[in-house]
Amino acid sequence: MSQSQNSAKSSEIMLISDLLETIGFSDTGLQSPARKIIETAGYTNPRKINIATDKVRLVEAYVENNFRLVCSAACAAALDQKQMRPQLRVKAQKCEFCNGSKQNKLLAKMANDLSDNNLLEILVVGGSTQSANTLNRALKHCKINIKIVEGTKRTNLKTAKILCRSADVVVIWGATQLDHTVSQVFSTAADPDKKVPVARPGLNALADAVNIHLANTQN
Repeated sequence: MSQSQNSAKSSEIMLISDLLETIGFSDTGLQSPARKIIETAGYTNPRKINIATDKVRLVEAYVENNFRLVCSAACAAALDQKQMRPQLRVKAQKCEFCNGSKQNKLLAKMANDLSDNNLLEILVVGGSTQSANTLNRALKHCKINIKIVEGTKRTNLKTAKILCRSADVVVIWGATQLDHTVSQVFSTAADPDKKVPVARPGLNALADAVNIHLANTQN
């Protein structure tokens, strides 16, 4: 590559605000703290409005490697508790936890509210294997511990009472792979104050029901 080509490449620039927008800082309120961070790191200074394009990937990598990019306190709480990276707020589509997904945002709120209320042992009765795997995968780094009871596997009342007694919340997930006999025995075994019936399939419905239950118990 000729010297003139190298010079042209190094002189290519973009607006710093556009770079920050690309990373996920979509408005002035989000960009202001992010801008100060990349200034402190030496990638720019307060006087500049543009940045060389050959620094763009370096800035992106610096931000992503040194900060947790989250759109809310709930999503931050749903991420790995052992991670000590400080948080930076971004738009939902760039959030490390929810990626803009309504379902994941509801699950994050559920997990956060459960943790805030020290309700850490959650028993879920019913649901498909796929739903159970998705739930456990989404919340694997949370403080809460989720135990899934297969809705097609019969359980006697004594065992159901033991499982319910050790749980802080018992979710009876109706309209899923849940036999009536299984639903009935856990409905009988669970303390009414712990029991959360879910009338619809899907993780959105489960998270909605738990969030409503928590809101009602706080009132």
